[in-house]
Amino acid sequence: MPHRVIRLPNPPPLPDQLPFEDAVDRLLNRAAQAIENSRVGAALRRLEDSAPQLEGGPFPTPLGRIDLPNLSLPVPIPPAMDARRKEIIKACAADDLSGLVEKIPWIGIITAPLADAIEDIFGAKIEEMMTPAERATFREKDKVSPSTVVSALQTFARR
Repeated sequence: MPHRVIRLPNPPPLPDQLPFEDAVDRLLNRAAQAIENSRVGAALRRLEDSAPQLEGGPFPTPLGRIDLPNLSLPVPIPPAMDARRKEIIKACAADDLSGLVEKIPWIGIITAPLADAIEDIFGAKIEEMMTPAERATFREKDKVSPSTVVSALQTFARR
C-alpha cells in the first residue's frame, strides 16, 4: 500500500511590520521628548554646565610630588537613539512582554511554549542587530537585570 501524501496550503506571508510597532515608535519618541523637556532633563543640562571640577597639578607628599589630573564629576548623558537602537528596544520590549504571558494563572501553562518561541525569536533578533561590543556588554548586563529593555538601555548608555 503506497503512502498517501498530504499537501498543506502555503501559509500567508508574514507582515513586514507588526500592528503595534507604530504605536511603540510614537511612545518611544514621546517618552524621549518628555524626558528632554522635563525638570529632570533641565537639571541634567544645568549639572553639565555647572559641574564642579578639581584642578590638577603638583601635589606634595612625604614621598615626593605627584602630578594629579583634572577631576570632574561624570555627567549622565542619555543614550542617543537612532533607528537601529529603537528596533533593538522594541525587540527587547517584545521579549519582556512574552515572559509576562507565562505568568498568567492557568493560561500561562497553555501559552508557555508560544511565549518561549516568541522570546527565542526576539532574542535572536536582538543579538543579530547589536554590534559585537554591544552584544558583550548586553549579555553581561542581562545576567543581572530583570528586564532586557533595562539591559539594552544600560548597554547604550555606556557607549
